[in-house]
Amino acid sequence: DVVIYNIGKINWTPFIDADGSRASIPDVVQNVIFFMPFGFFGLLSFTRHKLFAVLVITFLGFLISLNIELLQLATRDRATSITDLICNTLGTAVGAMIALIFYGMFSGLMRFTFFQRTFNNKFYYLFVFSFFVIGASTLQPFDFSLDVGMVGYKLEAMLSGIHVLTGPLTDEFVVGFRFFLFSVIATLWLRSIENVVWPIAGITLSVSIGVFFELSQIIVASRLPTVQDLLIILVGCSLGGLFVLITPRKIAPIVWAIPAMAFAMIGAAVQTLSPFEFSTVHNVMNMLPFLHYYEQTTFNAIANFLESLLIYFPVGFILQYVISKQKSAFIFIVLVVGTMAYTLEYFQGWVVGRYPDITDVLGGVLGAVIAGTLCLRWTQVFNGNEVEVESEAVQLSEV
Repeated sequence: DVVIYNIGKINWTPFIDADGSRASIPDVVQNVIFFMPFGFFGLLSFTRHKLFAVLVITFLGFLISLNIELLQLATRDRATSITDLICNTLGTAVGAMIALIFYGMFSGLMRFTFFQRTFNNKFYYLFVFSFFVIGASTLQPFDFSLDVGMVGYKLEAMLSGIHVLTGPLTDEFVVGFRFFLFSVIATLWLRSIENVVWPIAGITLSVSIGVFFELSQIIVASRLPTVQDLLIILVGCSLGGLFVLITPRKIAPIVWAIPAMAFAMIGAAVQTLSPFEFSTVHNVMNMLPFLHYYEQTTFNAIANFLESLLIYFPVGFILQYVISKQKSAFIFIVLVVGTMAYTLEYFQGWVVGRYPDITDVLGGVLGAVIAGTLCLRWTQVFNGNEVEVESEAVQLSEV
């Protein structure tokens, strides 16, 4: 009955709402932007026939959007829209075309030695990894909105936040540690390409990106930029750049891995056990994944799971880097992160207003495994196979 009712509500006139008014411009823009990443990265996944790939990726974007709109027929609170289908497909095509232009420009720049040294660099790819982690952690759950009124309200709330350093600790250590690592990676990248002022440049670059992402929360409906987070970003990035400056160029991984793991554990503990109001009654852990998440809205559920996934992301990367063997490293990552996450989640049962959930443990393990996989790929390409990659690049340039 719901499906039949929703089919009857479909408006077949593009860019016109069911009441006859013009479609909302913010909604149109959001639907275009929403599918642009799929078109962009989809095209880059093709190694040849780029022009044909634009058509393929655009068609795939159309099929995905069509599938979403058809599935909405079975929902009670969503409406199938021809306008959304057109905008999603257009967004995919725009993203693919941008990637095509980007690929052409990048291929041309790579003919020059400077750009080869800059971008064919292991720290550059590590910088790209960390860039997306920083972006995801700052902008999740990605419920973007172009409501101008909301932007003004958030700016006013941020500027009037004089009490920025009051209140219980929550995710300050996690955010600070995350930007500390980001600054370390950015500074190492600039140092590797022999940038003259690499310590200052590394701090400036990481702080600028951090401030950009933090202020971008203005267009995220469920997030609010704060002066406190801006200060944490500044401090974390500054400490990261200074750490690279005073640290010897050659240092055993275990020397920095153990302190990094300890700080990651402290950050996870502070966020998990906040606000540190303990009870004499222990809340039993929910052992059925995502059971409690059904009681929340979709965006809150996504936000909680992504947050647990990203907390242990650095831990997985560090463990994989220290332990070079593939199978033993992943087993070790699952055991260590699983033990850490389960222990903290169990003790969360003693915190007033907090309820332990196996979903957060699984999210932490998944995040660590994903990070370990990225680290493994990174080390294989730029350590074990670096000579082979450079040889192939030379052969390709000669051709």
